Amino acid sequence: MGEIRGRNKPPAFDHLGRGGRIAVSSDYVYRTIETPGMKALIDSRAGDVPSLADVDEFRLLGQAMSKLGAYAAFFSDQTHKVRSVPDDTPTMATSPDIREKLIAEIGNSSLLLPYLAFSTGVGRDDTGEYLALALVHSDAEAADENARRLEKRVRENADLQLWFDGMEEYTSSVEGRVLSVMIRGDGPASTWKSIAFAILPLIPHE
Repeated sequence: MGEIRGRNKPPAFDHLGRGGRIAVSSDYVYRTIETPGMKALIDSRAGDVPSLADVDEFRLLGQAMSKLGAYAAFFSDQTHKVRSVPDDTPTMATSPDIREKLIAEIGNSSLLLPYLAFSTGVGRDDTGEYLALALVHSDAEAADENARRLEKRVRENADLQLWFDGMEEYTSSVEGRVLSVMIRGDGPASTWKSIAFAILPLIPHE
């Protein structure tokens, strides 16, 4: 259980006021919310049990986030699929007005092609903060096409132009079946967690 009055306080309370467990190695500092999670992390680090790094899609996302220089990132295989009729498939939350607009896009080329997993994160360099984003696809052709579609969405979607207020630069690259994107600006950088926990207009797919 967390205590909201203690959120973000030292030594390691998160945004919900949860303290968690911390392990320190010569290279990294690890944190989990609960003891079983920390034990599993240590076993995985030692190679005693499988980890997400053994899953090809997550391995590719990790490499992409590293190349983008993100200092914090979220990984998920719950992609932003747009469905006209809700079903039992786990999905991320979205507001009714955004859902209505996205449903209206079904059947045209405004939506991205399906992808398998994504990562969203935030980075900072000498220029300033930026949003880091990576999508893993089933093949290179889908990654190339989504590079085109995603840039078109960012440049032309009125909702995103408001959401990305303060966007300074958009760059993308495709390596194999991975699309990597960097969007500079304080506005985009501040939205990285929103992409992780809600279906927004940025990366919805057919």
